[in-house]
Amino acid sequence: MQLEKIQFSEDIPLLITIKSINRYPIHWHEDITEIILPLKGSVDIVTDFEKNTIDEGEFWFVNNSSIHRIESSTNSIVAFFYIDLEYFKDSFKYIKYMFFRSNPYSKGKIDQSNHIIDKDHKIRFRNILVSTLSNYQNYKKESVFPEEVRERLLNKLVYAMVYEFNWLQFIERKDSFISSVHLDRYHRIMKYVDEHYSEKITLDDIISMEYITKTYFSHFWKEISSFSFQERINYERVIKSVKMLFLDITITDISDRCGFSDPKYYYKNFKKWFGCMPLEFKSQCEEYTNKGYNYETMAFKDVDYIIEDYLKKYFEIYFNKDADSEATNIINHYANIRYLHLLDKDGDPKIPKYTNINILGEYCFDLNDDGFEFNWHNVDVLINLALDIDFIPNIVIDNSNVNPGYVLEAVTAFANRCIEYYGIKEVSNWNFYINYSNLLKYDDIDHISKELSSRIKDIKISYFFKY
Repeated sequence: MQLEKIQFSEDIPLLITIKSINRYPIHWHEDITEIILPLKGSVDIVTDFEKNTIDEGEFWFVNNSSIHRIESSTNSIVAFFYIDLEYFKDSFKYIKYMFFRSNPYSKGKIDQSNHIIDKDHKIRFRNILVSTLSNYQNYKKESVFPEEVRERLLNKLVYAMVYEFNWLQFIERKDSFISSVHLDRYHRIMKYVDEHYSEKITLDDIISMEYITKTYFSHFWKEISSFSFQERINYERVIKSVKMLFLDITITDISDRCGFSDPKYYYKNFKKWFGCMPLEFKSQCEEYTNKGYNYETMAFKDVDYIIEDYLKKYFEIYFNKDADSEATNIINHYANIRYLHLLDKDGDPKIPKYTNINILGEYCFDLNDDGFEFNWHNVDVLINLALDIDFIPNIVIDNSNVNPGYVLEAVTAFANRCIEYYGIKEVSNWNFYINYSNLLKYDDIDHISKELSSRIKDIKISYFFKY
């Protein structure tokens, strides 16, 4: 069992490696979240006490300091994404203490029947991983990873981790929304537990630190966690104890160092999570280690075809039979478009390239009994495709088939969401084209322009006629 150190480049808080895996050593990382993406085949992962099989097309988070090992009976090809949490702590203060999951946990196995995590979230996140891998592949070939591309992809990756794959999202509660205030409080408390697990931690310590009452804390904790506060503390203590099992110290010393008042409580809590006693677990790890290892780190140039095949197979999107044919064509040929663009060395770089995205088309927008809704998954995929191949999005606002009462509200919702998700700097680069050919259905078209201009400084707006 060992600490595996990851060496990041000075200005890139991301490292991606490709490995052929049969048996990988038991290890852990400090201040790093690792994402495992099988490109060919499947892998069995043991993370702390949890055992799961991750198939091709799925992904898995290995959290900060989690002890894990990886096996495959078919020498699977796997992409490993290592994310430097230290780099993102200014944006997400407690990111080192966050716990990310891609599936619910139930009785030692992934609970596929639980649909708390939206399938679209998982598809979108996998698309981001694929796009990041594709750009990183090009970076390894040409030593070029444009800062704006890198920042955009990494920010989206980490944003999705924090807001869509935080394990708290898997807990059933009356109110599915968790405010940022409550999230920060929870992670602040877990930071305190992480720093004081070897000491006696009381409820008085927490309410004093948070300036709240016991009644308030009790209500807060019940709503945000599926474990009691003491169970959560003891879980952290047990996890901390695992590395100590391989030091030359006694179980009594380990129990004391981890804050248990008596070894019997240590045994009880260890078995609760690991299903065995501490020395049994140690013996299992030693048995695994004694069998030896079998893995190979592969060069990106040697797995080009595997990455391209994976991209074509899993860059997924839902299609509508009435979807914009141009958008469908872009998706279907995404891999070819991207690689063709990279090979286009003779093209004039001064000539800008554009992609039209009709945000009110059936592909991105739907009218229903409650008004309207955007298919944000499809919107994001189209925008990400454009940005990934260095095209400028032309946002087309065509109200031909939309109730005029919804247009302004829809455009406002689109602008607000894109500014939040992509950032005002990025959105300011886009062009906005407003259909001016149906004035009978929308008498005051300038309202759209004014609404957009109030949100996006120096916005580029044009009107068009459609024949």
